[in-house]
Amino acid sequence: MVIDNVLLACILSVSAVSESLDLGTQIHSAALQIGCESDICVREALMDMYAKCSTMEGNVHNGFSVEALRNFYQMQKEGVNPDLVACISVLMGCIDMKAIDHGKQIHAYTINLKIGLENDKFVGTALIDMYSKCGSIENSVSYFMGTSKSDIVLWNALLSSHAHHGNGLEVLKAFNEMKNYGVKPDEVTFLAVLSGCSHGNLVDRAVHYFFMVAGFY
Repeated sequence: MVIDNVLLACILSVSAVSESLDLGTQIHSAALQIGCESDICVREALMDMYAKCSTMEGNVHNGFSVEALRNFYQMQKEGVNPDLVACISVLMGCIDMKAIDHGKQIHAYTINLKIGLENDKFVGTALIDMYSKCGSIENSVSYFMGTSKSDIVLWNALLSSHAHHGNGLEVLKAFNEMKNYGVKPDEVTFLAVLSGCSHGNLVDRAVHYFFMVAGFY
């Protein structure tokens, strides 16, 4: 069976109807892994699933990021530890609001909780993305340097962050480092590399990697 955006959107719809947050978050993780979270069908299905399954996540996906942050802090005051899904969702809200200070507080929370949240690759991806899109590629790189160098999801997050900032040469440097670690690139990797070359005006390099992608697949 081929796992694609249509299949993921269908399963997310089932999760929404049955209000199964556990299933929905597993599918969200799968969407992140294969790089189709930004697909319009998948994104709408994610929004619907989170809105029906959880107040905090629904707030973020419906544009109420301030309310989601308020709920996050209120949970802690009441002695309830926000879980992995809540942390990722609130980090997405921080991106919406460009609220890097709140993002740093969420990061600190994942460390202080001492149950391994900071080391989860999806929390890590969200942190790298949050720092990058809130304007601090330095914090993205700093966080990445402390993570596992064997995970393609985290490498892709770093590459995408450099591409977002137009750091074409840094994208290529990171890509070569990734290969040196023996990590196999995927479609998301090459998309980030091509995007970085494009934003960095590295036309010749873009052509080179385009043909590399054609040969790879």
